[in-house]
Amino acid sequence: MLFGCSSAVLFIAGCSITGSGAISDDVCWAPETTAGLKALLFAQAREGAAGEADSPADIEPNLTATLHRAVANAVRRDIHRVDCSATLKLDIPPALADRFGGATRLSADILYSVQFSDEQRSPVYTAKGQERLTEAILSALAPGNGTRSAAAVPMPISPTVPPAVDGMILGNVPEDDDGHPTTAANARTLAYAFYDALSRGDGVSANQLIVPEKRSRAAFRAANLSRFYGTLREPLRIESIRPIDNDHAQVGYSYAAGASRCQGNAVVTTTVIGTERLIESIQTGGGC
Repeated sequence: MLFGCSSAVLFIAGCSITGSGAISDDVCWAPETTAGLKALLFAQAREGAAGEADSPADIEPNLTATLHRAVANAVRRDIHRVDCSATLKLDIPPALADRFGGATRLSADILYSVQFSDEQRSPVYTAKGQERLTEAILSALAPGNGTRSAAAVPMPISPTVPPAVDGMILGNVPEDDDGHPTTAANARTLAYAFYDALSRGDGVSANQLIVPEKRSRAAFRAANLSRFYGTLREPLRIESIRPIDNDHAQVGYSYAAGASRCQGNAVVTTTVIGTERLIESIQTGGGC
C-alpha cells in the first residue's frame, strides 16, 4: 500500500506518504484513492448546492464506492502525479434508493489524477467525467428528497467515448528513480491500448502495437481485426487488467458475437525493440 491515513481528510489536503515516498501506479487502485474520489464527489455536490442541501451525514457513509478496470495512464515522477482512468461505481443501499430515483447503483467512466505536493507529498485529487454522479448526489441531498420519481433524478451513465490513454507516448520505456529502465507499467498500458482499440473496432491502431514481423499474420491483420471487432453485437469491453511481471499483463474482457457471448481472458507478452515496447504474443483462454 502506497499510503495510509484517515480518508476523511484525503480530498482536502491528503496525508503524508509512509516509507520511501516513491510514486507508483498502484495509487490508481489504492483504497485511499477510492475514498478520496468519493469524498471529492460529495464535496463538489455540497459546493454546487450553495448551502441549500441537506446534511450528507445520512447518505455519504452508506454509499459504497468502488473502482473497476482501473488503469494507470501515466506516472509523472517529475511532477509527482499519476494519471488514471477507471469506472467509478456507487452502490446505494435499498433504504436510500428513493433518494436516487430508485437506483441501487450509479456508475461513470472517469479520468482522474493523484497529485503529490513537493513539500508535504500529500495527495490531491482531480477528476473529470464524474459530473453526472455529482448531479445525482446533489439531487439526493436536495431538501425533502425521498419521494421523487426516477425521471426527476439525473441518472449517471457511462460516456460513449472510452477512457483515453492520456499524457503517455505508448512504447516509450520509462525509468525508475535511479535511472534504470522499468517496463512494468508499459506492459499493462500497452495491453490496455490494444484491447481499447479492439473495443472501438480500430484494427489499424491495434495492429501497430504488434511486433512488425507478426502484423501481416491473419490473427493480427488490421483488416481482419476491424472486420471482426467492428461488427460485434456487443462491443468488446475490458473487464480487468493487471501486470504479471515486466513483460506480461493479464486482461479480462467480454463481448457478444451473434448468439454467442465471450467472457475471456488473455496473457499479453510484450518485448522491447530499441526504445519501443510492442506486443510479441497473446495467449487467450476462457469461454471464447
